[in-house]
Amino acid sequence: MRKKFFTFISLLAVLTGISVGFGPLKIQAESYSLYVDEDYDGDDSDGSKDDPFENIEDALDEADSSDKIYIKNGSYEGGFTVPKGVGLYGESKSGVVIVGGITAKDDVHFENLTISGGSYGVVVEAGASVEFESCIVENSGGIGINILAGNGKLKVTDTKIKGNGKGFYIQKGNRIEISNSYVYNNGEEGIDIRNNIDGFIKNCQIYENDESGIEVILGNAIMEISGNLIEKNGASGIASQFYQDYDDLGEVEVKNNKIRKNHNYGIDCKVPQAGNPSRTYWKESLDLIGNEFSDNEKKDINSSCKITFEVDEDESETEEAAKEESDQAEEKVVKVSEVSQEEKNRQKELELLEKFQTDVVILENKISQSGQSLDLEIEQVESQGKWSYLFRGPNEESLTKIENLLTEENENIISIQEMIEQASDQGFKQENQQKVEQFQQQLNLRQEFLTQQKNRDSFWKRLKSFFS
Repeated sequence: MRKKFFTFISLLAVLTGISVGFGPLKIQAESYSLYVDEDYDGDDSDGSKDDPFENIEDALDEADSSDKIYIKNGSYEGGFTVPKGVGLYGESKSGVVIVGGITAKDDVHFENLTISGGSYGVVVEAGASVEFESCIVENSGGIGINILAGNGKLKVTDTKIKGNGKGFYIQKGNRIEISNSYVYNNGEEGIDIRNNIDGFIKNCQIYENDESGIEVILGNAIMEISGNLIEKNGASGIASQFYQDYDDLGEVEVKNNKIRKNHNYGIDCKVPQAGNPSRTYWKESLDLIGNEFSDNEKKDINSSCKITFEVDEDESETEEAAKEESDQAEEKVVKVSEVSQEEKNRQKELELLEKFQTDVVILENKISQSGQSLDLEIEQVESQGKWSYLFRGPNEESLTKIENLLTEENENIISIQEMIEQASDQGFKQENQQKVEQFQQQLNLRQEFLTQQKNRDSFWKRLKSFFS
């Protein structure tokens, strides 16, 4: 009703020629549906420009699909989910800082803001299409931007992804459009791309990530990687991968990039688990055009790729070089006619690990959200006046909410612990066991608070007990 009223007033002004102030008539369209300003100190917040909400969650609760929310400079709590069709627009990229992770549903837009800290940056739900424009995603303990497996789309323009555990994690089946962006100083890969992905990475700077700048599974990938500077990464510039279960050819064009000063190779070709790609797999899946290679520590292109980037080389010389490299590589590879049961088991473990990683991110998000709700309820109980507490006892409604939230949080922690016990990957176990211990410590403190409050009877209960 509020937004319809604003629309009606704006339309009425246009139709009648009404103007506020002096001078000629000026008409300015309402660009945003709701407003947020942490510094607003009024008592009548309604999300309008004059009476904005003080936090983003209140605006999201009020928002409808296609609403645009304008956020004034300030620091705001994260841990929320952005509903379908809603956009968040900051006053300035570095001035609006959302602390903690965010989950994004379909058709969500982020623009001109920073998402910082927390156990993860942004999780894009399965099948959702989400856009980032002129943003910063930084310093999360886990993945900066994680798009879950599905047929979604991630568009990122003029954005910095830095200082996260991993920059991007593009799970299978999605489309990506990453351009004019910076991906650097992340603890693992800058951009980690799973199988069956299409799209492009253009005109980006991808550097000083602890592992490879770009890691991509070639199976069914249809991608263009062009015009990028890829340098000084802890492993390779681009690490292409083959998995036996995703053994279809890819169509990945690597064009006009500067690939230099990477710790391993400029371009690497890897088989992380047992498998036997054909002799021409890499050459048929990767198309290298016009790239500039320099100062990569091991080699510009790993010999195991069995490809060459000199476009003017005579065909017979190319075949001879490929054969020589193949013969050298084959000395280290045991050929098998079919995948063994052990290999199949390892592949199942990989798929299970990917599922666990996705599920853990979702559960971390739930724990973060319930934690914020718990803190609000605890604050409500602690703010109760002494006289009110003496005669009425604890706020029973808040205590019930706290108890329910603690039960939910404990169930989520148990679920993560069960996945840790089932997983075989030691890195996954160690990383998430530390998280579980932190979550459990927080849970224990909140449980102790609840127990103390429930043990403190009100004045009237104590009085009744004294006379009974």
